[in-house]
Formats: sequence, structure tokens, C-alpha cells
Amino acid sequence: MNGFEVDAFLAGWIGGSISWVMATPADVVKSRLQADSVYQRKYKGIVHCILQSYKTDGLQVFFRGVTVNAIRGFPMSATMFLAYELSLRFFRGL
Repeated sequence: MNGFEVDAFLAGWIGGSISWVMATPADVVKSRLQADSVYQRKYKGIVHCILQSYKTDGLQVFFRGVTVNAIRGFPMSATMFLAYELSLRFFRGL
């Protein structure tokens, strides 16, 4: 890989990891709402879910799995950034 490709790969790696760290709290809330029983609702809505989760499990509940998400996200995002940049280079050369 040349310098251009390495830069695109690193940008994807860093960008993917940061995006997953930022998205994890919303993903936790989404997952809790999806897992909420249809017949015995635990949460009344998004804000109620956030407040109840914080009350029962503390702030760390919103960052459970963040390490795994960041590690999983970097190869996917790095590959996507690299493929995008190489595709852009190819189509500009036509």
C-alpha cells in the first residue's frame, strides 16, 4: 500500500472507532427498548429508559461493550474508507 492508501485506511480506522464510541450509548438505549416486553412494558419511552437505566446501573451502563464495538468497527470502517478512496481514484481516471 502506498501513502495515500495507508492514510485512507488509518482515517477509516480512527473514524470508525470514534463513531462507535459515540454511538454506543444510543445503541444501548435502542437495544433496551427493543428488548422491552410487549406485555409488561418496563419503559414508557426513550427518556424514561435513559433515566431508569442510569438510576439502576449508573453511567457505565451506556458504555458497556464500547471496547468491543470500537475494535469491531475499525476494520469495517478502514476497509470502507479505502474502497471509497480507491473507487473515487478509479472513476476520476476514466
